Amino acid sequence: MEQATIKVRNQQRSINKPNLMKIFWWTLTFLKPYRGLFVTSLCLGLMIASAQIAIPKFIQVLVDGVLPSNDLLKYREILVVLTCVIAIVIIATILKHLTDRKMQELVAGDMQIGVFQKMRSLGYSFYEKHPVGEIFSLFHTEVEAIQKINRQYLPTIIQYAITFSVTFIFIAMLNWQLSLVFIPGILLYYLIGPYFERKSAEYAKKLADSHAVLNKKQYDSISAMMELRAYGQEKWNLDQLLEQDQKTAAINVIFFKLINYRGAFRRVAVYFSGILMFIFGYYFISKELLTIGEFIAFTVLYYKVMFDLTILITNLTEQRVLLQQTIRLYQFTELTPDVEEVEHPEELPKVRGRIDFQDVCFGYTSSSDVVKNINLSIQPGEKVALVGTSGHGKSSLIKLLSRFYDPTEGAVYLDGINLTRTSLKRLRESIGYVFQETYLYGGTVKENIQFGNENAVDGDIIAAAKAAKAHEFIMALPEGYDTTIGERGNKLSGGQRQRIAIARMILKNPAIVVLDEATSALDHENEAEVKKALDQLFKGRTMIAVAHRISTIQDFDKVVVIENGRIAEIGTYESLLEKEGAFYQLLMGEKRNAANA
Repeated sequence: MEQATIKVRNQQRSINKPNLMKIFWWTLTFLKPYRGLFVTSLCLGLMIASAQIAIPKFIQVLVDGVLPSNDLLKYREILVVLTCVIAIVIIATILKHLTDRKMQELVAGDMQIGVFQKMRSLGYSFYEKHPVGEIFSLFHTEVEAIQKINRQYLPTIIQYAITFSVTFIFIAMLNWQLSLVFIPGILLYYLIGPYFERKSAEYAKKLADSHAVLNKKQYDSISAMMELRAYGQEKWNLDQLLEQDQKTAAINVIFFKLINYRGAFRRVAVYFSGILMFIFGYYFISKELLTIGEFIAFTVLYYKVMFDLTILITNLTEQRVLLQQTIRLYQFTELTPDVEEVEHPEELPKVRGRIDFQDVCFGYTSSSDVVKNINLSIQPGEKVALVGTSGHGKSSLIKLLSRFYDPTEGAVYLDGINLTRTSLKRLRESIGYVFQETYLYGGTVKENIQFGNENAVDGDIIAAAKAAKAHEFIMALPEGYDTTIGERGNKLSGGQRQRIAIARMILKNPAIVVLDEATSALDHENEAEVKKALDQLFKGRTMIAVAHRISTIQDFDKVVVIENGRIAEIGTYESLLEKEGAFYQLLMGEKRNAANA
């Protein structure tokens, strides 16, 4: 199965030419559930545009008909109708803003949830390969860019496109010959304008990439605060941040210069056509091809059309810039998870705990395997220890068991069912994990333990804490179980964090227990007590432990020695000692290290 990948740097190398139109249609898919609101907004926009062009028409009638004849009755009628038109414009504008805002906020929420769900679907492997700062940049830069398109640019583009179209049609009907003055201005703009459009888009992409790098550096700086202070490297880190910030600022300056040049040249084109309009307007009036009222109405509508066209082109250009920023997010949403759940999973009955690894191979990259041809059977209720030096595949085997990854070859079975055919939810409900590096939330002790079983009552939580030998130190905290433990549990020691993690797993009460060096931060006395409690609580259940101290696995039913991704030895503690092979060498090395400590 191909590994899910997302590029942070050199994004353009991963694709030949980004299809911005395809990305734009993708952003519009978020509007599908709100088609009714969208159509309502379009109708209101058309109403506003039609009412707005009626005002110059009234001016034409006033100048050509009412004022020369001094017809006060008709003048009053025009004022009444004009007042009604203005009222319609105001009411329709308010309703359109309310409709747009409701639709925009609903779409923005759907986007946030959609991206978050996609992140969750990509699974554990995605987070191992990509820094948190990179993932955060998706929310802070790319998602915000799409939300800005739907909140600001799309409504503006639609409204001004409607207004421009309706007004231009009216102008052409008013005097089609004079309306030809638009052509020279548009041609003049398109001689140089596209150059500034391309350069603006190019620097917008550079700016987005630079912001992503800056966001990551800021996150790393905050996350590594303790190490930076411990090594006295605050100045080094600050210099790095300032250097990246200056690069971003320099790109930003060039970007806005290009935008200003583009806008200035566009205004020159508008004024050039305006001069032509007055020249030809005078000629048409002198030849009685155009009335003064029509020319005044035409002039008002001309500047309105050019203003609408300018706003329309500006928003289309800036939207294109934002679409450049969303390429990375679009590619992210197109990723395929490494681990996918089958559409109709096999029912996993009450889990007995038999686990079989059959010809299992696995590697984090296609070039090398960290697990090689593993064949291992674990019987229900059996206690199995995985031992070996660091980096030889023990933790990788553990990850395969809960389908954090799938084997590249072979299969893993639970009670005779291939894990790829089971429900991920049911599988992970059956397994209780305690990792060496445990994540604790920044809430209370009670909330972190209750994470193992959200329906647990206080008595269950306290019992689990006592079994994990955590109750005593918890009660010594300022507010006991209601003490807030800080981000990632930073107010607790490593041993205290591990005991809370063990209590959490005990509260879950799983059918299979997996301990990945779960007691490495405990002293010998507490480790022995916790181990004894786990043995009592989970007697008769399958237990797999990655052991950091070989002396703690003497009573395990089976010891598996992993070397270079393969099973080097397998047997009981005593039988492996008698062989004086790989296991014996590990134990002797541990004793020598203890003696030298």
